[in-house]
This record gives sequence, structure tokens and C-alpha cells, in this order.
Amino acid sequence: SITDDGIGLNEESIEFTINGIPFDIHSSGVDFTDDTLRIYTLGLGLDLGENVEICISASDMVSELLCGPNSSDTCWTFFVDTLPPEYEMLSPLITACDSLSLLWWIYDPAGIDTSSLSIAVGAADYYYPTGMTFVYDTLYFVPGIELTDGETLLVTINVLQDIFGNTAESELYEIIVDRSPPLLNAFPAAGDTVMHFLPVETLCVWDETAGLDTTSIWFSADGITYYIGAGLIPISPGSCFAWQATDTLYDGDSLHLCFHADDLVPEDACGPNILDTCWSIYISLPGPIADIVEPDAGVFTSCSTQAITATV
Repeated sequence: SITDDGIGLNEESIEFTINGIPFDIHSSGVDFTDDTLRIYTLGLGLDLGENVEICISASDMVSELLCGPNSSDTCWTFFVDTLPPEYEMLSPLITACDSLSLLWWIYDPAGIDTSSLSIAVGAADYYYPTGMTFVYDTLYFVPGIELTDGETLLVTINVLQDIFGNTAESELYEIIVDRSPPLLNAFPAAGDTVMHFLPVETLCVWDETAGLDTTSIWFSADGITYYIGAGLIPISPGSCFAWQATDTLYDGDSLHLCFHADDLVPEDACGPNILDTCWSIYISLPGPIADIVEPDAGVFTSCSTQAITATV
């Protein structure tokens, strides 16, 4: 509102700038009616940024001959917010925890309207503050949902608005529950008997859900530990390895073997899942084998001192 209670306002003197761009009451998108100046920025062709500065000046009708006119001007700045809140999932998308616990980073310069917050887990909707705590720029979501190994939960932030009602787009997250350790196939297996004085152990290990942390792998034989590339030899493009004894073993000996591997579930998601297993194999070496060279089987001899030749 622009008024002058004395001699009256000179409407033609009204000028203003928006972020330094000059306009008057005759500009497109500008209306001055009943002492009220209305500015329609779309009509002015302006795409307002975040910060807007408006300056207005006006004069009254006092003649220059009478030391006029009296003029005044003023400026002010305000903030335009048409952008929705930003957010990002901070929690891993795979977990080994017993119950669901998720974190989001959320930011909006104008502030978050927490009363608008709603999160869906499958078909169940949660509205703030149920299961939620918002501290500074972090949303903690702990709804008390127990998790089952192997299941996948679909989680969505349904509604997230700032204090001006700008709404963020929804994003779907698939949360995978993996509470199983890697799997191992060893040959010879536990309790097997090996007929060789330098036995070979073949080990294939895998984890189909989180994946295998190959840097965690070690293997031991009778307390001596071996690592990949240091006694534990890769034998396939996947995750199969071989180990061979270097010290001679004898009939009746045994080998106590152990294997360790982690999966890739992060520590902040209650991981990793760990495979730690041990077993024993046994050595049973065959006795000597003799073959008779002569006389041939089934022949008759009349020699009183028949020589028998054999290989052992």
C-alpha cells in the first residue's frame, strides 16, 4: 500500500526494482489500484531465485516551485522457496539386524514439516512420530519390525514436505535381510579318509545374498594358517581354492582343518555374517602290493626247488 495523507500521491512517480531490474506502474504484470501496488512476477517474465530484493520509490504532488516533491524509498528482501526437501538414505540396503532400523539425511532451508512425514513398509503406513525421531537433519526410523532371514522389505517415504508445502518425490527402497554366513563345500569332507601322504584339500565358498569378502578368508591345517596366495591357491574364476600338505603324512595320521570367511553385510547393519568351521580328515595309506612274475598262475612244475619271482 502506497499513500500520502497530505497533498496526495503522484502515481506516475512510483518506480520499483526487483533484483535490480526496473519497473513502473505501466509495466506488464503491474497493477496499482486503490493505493495498492500488486506485482505479478509471471507477468513480468521473471523467474525468481531464492533471495528477492524489492526497492520502491514514490513522490507526492508538491510542486518543485514549492520545494517539492517529497519523496521516499524503501527496500526489503524475502526468500522464495519452491523447492522440495532433499533426502538421502544413510542406512545400507542390506542388513543382518534382528529388527528394522533406518536413517535418512533430510534437508530443506525453510524447515521440514514433520507432521507431513509418512513412511510405508510394505502395506503398512507409519505417520510421524510413530517409530520416528527427527534430530537436526537426520530422520531415525525404528518401527519395531522383526526381520526374517532372506526376506525383502519395500520401504517408501510416502510424504515429505517443507513448511511451505513443497513435497519431495517418493523413492522406493528394497531392504534385503541376510543373516546367513557364507557356505562352504570342502573335499575331502569331514571324516573322510585320504589314501595319500601329501593330501590336497579343495575348498569352494560362496555367499549368494550379500556377497563374499575374499579379504577375510583364511584356512588352517593343524594350527598353521594360510591365506589366498600364501598357501591357499585359487583354482577357478569364482571362489574355489586348493591347499596341499607339504609335510609327509603317515598311515593313521589325521589333519585338523579350519576355514573362516565373512560376507559383505556392513558392520553398521549388524554384519558381517561369519563362517567359522573346523573338521578332520584321516590318512589311510595302502600296504605293499606284490605281483608274481613267474611261474605263471596255473602252471605245473616238477622242480623240487622251484624259484618264484615277484615284484613288490
